[in-house]
Amino acid sequence: MLKYVVILTLGILLFGCVKETVETHKIMDITSNPSLYNGKTVIIEGKFGGWGGNFSCGNADMAMETMSDSIIYDGSGCLYMVARVGSGIEVLYKEKELNPIDQSNIGGNITIKAVVSMIDGKPILWKLD
Repeated sequence: MLKYVVILTLGILLFGCVKETVETHKIMDITSNPSLYNGKTVIIEGKFGGWGGNFSCGNADMAMETMSDSIIYDGSGCLYMVARVGSGIEVLYKEKELNPIDQSNIGGNITIKAVVSMIDGKPILWKLD
């Protein structure tokens, strides 16, 4: 009986130590198959796009929650980040301030951790739980 209690206890401890693996993804991976990523936590390495700047994004592929959402882009595409960065999206690295009004911040390198969500079938980077 004690043997089973010890095995059960070890199993619970080991299971509790298992953490979700979060991988870095290209934006095109998410935009080309958003339902595969829906609800998953991802890391994105890209550039801060503020509210749109002077670069081209396929707006037809992007969801927006509010007019305050900011863009992150990499060489493969663009995605909106819900509200302002720092409101539940984890900023792992930022080269410049993340102020979408200040055009000098546009294009700065940024790495974020967020949850992919969907609005009308289109992906958006959402707040972590």
